[in-house]
Amino acid sequence: MASHYLAHYVAQYGGQPFAQQPFNEVDGLICAVLSYMDFSRLYTTKYHRLGDLALDPAMQRQMTAHTYVPAHYLALLRLLTASPRFRDVQWHQCREQFDAAAAQQFAAMTLELAPQQYYIAFRGTNSTIAGWKEDLNMSYLPVVPSQRAATRYLRDIQAAFPGQYYLGGHSKGGNLAVYAALNSTPAAREDIVRIFNFDGPGFLPDPEMEERYVLLAPRITKLVPQASIFGMLLEPHQDFSVVDSDGFTLWQHDPFTWQVRGRHFVRRPKTDFLSQYTQEAVTQWLQSIPREERGTVLASLYTVVDATHARTTHDLFTVRHLRVIHHAVQAVPPATRQQWRQAAESLWHALRPEFKKPVH
Repeated sequence: MASHYLAHYVAQYGGQPFAQQPFNEVDGLICAVLSYMDFSRLYTTKYHRLGDLALDPAMQRQMTAHTYVPAHYLALLRLLTASPRFRDVQWHQCREQFDAAAAQQFAAMTLELAPQQYYIAFRGTNSTIAGWKEDLNMSYLPVVPSQRAATRYLRDIQAAFPGQYYLGGHSKGGNLAVYAALNSTPAAREDIVRIFNFDGPGFLPDPEMEERYVLLAPRITKLVPQASIFGMLLEPHQDFSVVDSDGFTLWQHDPFTWQVRGRHFVRRPKTDFLSQYTQEAVTQWLQSIPREERGTVLASLYTVVDATHARTTHDLFTVRHLRVIHHAVQAVPPATRQQWRQAAESLWHALRPEFKKPVH
């Protein structure tokens, strides 16, 4: 089972509390993974620590039911609730914001690892159409709603719970963790120990953000699998580490496929050809299309998708919805279709020369 890497880590080292064995990158990914679980179900319960869930398997199943692979998340949660390393971890201030009209899908939670030591976990993209729209909007908007929400959340939590902080997230959650840190006050940044970005995308070019990034870079740990696609988008920096995954291409984005040895992930010297190829080609493609035009093209595509009234990507690919999409495309004005054609041609021109380049 793919979840054996994180599960085996907890089984092997879960008997050592954080006071005995310091927090590490594998712990960071586990905390990020917890953000995908539905902790909002616990608002009306007496549960405040992970260990409190140990005797409630029904609640564990409910909390993991809507994750990408429920069996993996459930197996990990069961181990964590019984582990001396994690069972006393408390959670605070689970916050979710969802706005389909604004294309926002945001969630974050704060984990208290020890007195005055916290991990803020930002959730990555789920299967909602709004979440995927927000991801795509990062290609032309300087700021998306969840980035603003992440900045507010960090500010609010640091005011309510003074102490030392780890920030982290997987996929879009990693982007939010870095963004929130970069946009916090200099005084607030002093309390941030480390920021974990697990295969999350970067940012559009911004000189002011770049200056802050350089200052904070020593405290940013970005990890991507060898065939990373998502984590290489909008990523101008090379200060990331590559981890070994036993997933196939896009499925390497799944954190349960990342190989662990001891208390660290297994490293690779560099990303593979597909990852490098995609990063360079997409970067070139985006540079060839003005931001305003990117927004126009995406808005017209969203009109087609919105015609289905689907809420999730799973809903979208049904026969009924595909028929709706077909009819909606037929109704698109010729000028809009011409924009799509030009964008597709630009992508093709970006892909062709990159495919011939050797791996470096």
